[in-house]
Amino acid sequence: MFVEVCYDHISKVGAILSCLAFAILYVGSLYIKSQRLPRDHPKTIKERILRVSLASALACVILFFSSSNSTSQCQSATFLEWIGIRFEGLIPAVFLPSFLIIILFLGPVVMLLIDHGMKSLFSSQMSDITIWRNYFVAPLSEELVFRGCMLPLLVPAFGKFTSILLAPWFFGLAHIHHASEQYKTGSYPLSTIVASTLFQASYTTIFGILSSYIFLRTGHLISAFISHALCNMMGFPEFEHALTHRHNIIISLNFVLGLASFIIILGPLTKPSIYGNTLYGDEF
Repeated sequence: MFVEVCYDHISKVGAILSCLAFAILYVGSLYIKSQRLPRDHPKTIKERILRVSLASALACVILFFSSSNSTSQCQSATFLEWIGIRFEGLIPAVFLPSFLIIILFLGPVVMLLIDHGMKSLFSSQMSDITIWRNYFVAPLSEELVFRGCMLPLLVPAFGKFTSILLAPWFFGLAHIHHASEQYKTGSYPLSTIVASTLFQASYTTIFGILSSYIFLRTGHLISAFISHALCNMMGFPEFEHALTHRHNIIISLNFVLGLASFIIILGPLTKPSIYGNTLYGDEF
């Protein structure tokens, strides 16, 4: 874990196949020995938390044994640094990406405060197991597998820019499995399931691009994890509600202001030097 290793020896085809295997491993773990209960049933959630945790750990083990010894010809770092676990720059890695996501969701946050007040931001019951699944286990395990385990393979083979665009496809495709769960319930027509699945795969892919960018710029897994958790908390923006809201002008202005501000400060607040990121930190 503390000996420097590298991944330059892995070919582009090998990197793609390995990432595909990680995605199959992760999604497949959700269905092995399923109790055939609804996905939000406490027993289902507990079972899946255990299995997805084991799958994530196995992905890390596979990645570790896929590495080669450090040489003067390859870019090397410790295994933990490759997957984004390190102490240097930890404080800005926790707070700055969090601030970025809050700015991005400025419109929805303002709308939430207008409709429900400050208490709406702290209304979740931490004893609810779905809260732990949605805001802790799911984002942490997904970021560990789809960013922490995939990008160390993709970046040496394809470079940072291509990897940022490539890795999210595995993340987006991994969410297609929700279609089978919707189909089994029999509550939705096939056309609705197809449209919903394509929409979810699309926006999760777009989010994956942002998360991959944040991971590579900061070099911290926790940055991607917190950003993911905050996005899960906010959900997809309710644009239609914003436009028909009684304060639609104020809310719409905050939607635009938030997006514009996010675009402007994204680069400066994820500057690699802030986080002491020398592994992935070359400007791109």
